[in-house]
Amino acid sequence: MGANPWDATHEAMDRGAALVEGGIEIITPDLLQDWYEGAPNGGMELLGADAAKCEFKDQNVKLPRRRGEFAWHWGDDFSQLKSAAARASEANPNAVVRIAHLDTGYDPQHRTFPASMVELQLQKNFVDRDRPDDARDLGVDGALKQPGHGTGTLSILAGGRFQFQEEGYQFEGIVGGAPNARIVPVRVGNSVVQISTSGVAKAISYVAELCTRPVTRVNVISMSMGGVASAAWADAVNKAYEAGIVFVAAAGNNYFRRAQK
Repeated sequence: MGANPWDATHEAMDRGAALVEGGIEIITPDLLQDWYEGAPNGGMELLGADAAKCEFKDQNVKLPRRRGEFAWHWGDDFSQLKSAAARASEANPNAVVRIAHLDTGYDPQHRTFPASMVELQLQKNFVDRDRPDDARDLGVDGALKQPGHGTGTLSILAGGRFQFQEEGYQFEGIVGGAPNARIVPVRVGNSVVQISTSGVAKAISYVAELCTRPVTRVNVISMSMGGVASAAWADAVNKAYEAGIVFVAAAGNNYFRRAQK
């Protein structure tokens, strides 16, 4: 077997071609995509060298900056989410919109966790073999691993009623963009920068399979993480497309810096 995963893949294809009727057309290695694997100090030195490229710059200087403007994105001057949520619930309060949340999992103890809207009976874990039906994010070490990423994106997607008070300021209200949607949590990675090819493909296929039954039909896949695409991902995405699922995902950007000679 070759030391490189792609070498091993091509060797497996050569062997399998003689065993499978009609041969094998496409084969893809199951890669663990870790953007900072082997980087000095967990990647901090690489990021530090190009820190200027990551500096935040406002695209609109009129955006609010004060703590007192908490949840400003809900307003009619910005996303209009508050008005849209109200109109959607008034139009058909009994309508079921189900969103599969592909991420690192969730924290049931978090203050924004929408417990009544999360369908735990449908949750899946494609990372930890010892708990396939438990999508909780139990944490991961490392400054760049972004532990709790799934909990954070879930709060933005469908976070429930939240109370916040600090320095004389008080907020109480819904924080999620789709608070009336039902959520299917699917764990596909240990962190936002560490996912496997097979885990994502299996997760998308699982969600597509849920559409074969009206009572579990998924309308949307939300995936705030990305990676290097593969033929397995393409097949799974096509399966989701054919099932009528709207797939909303991150661009798949990744950090790369060529080593200095």
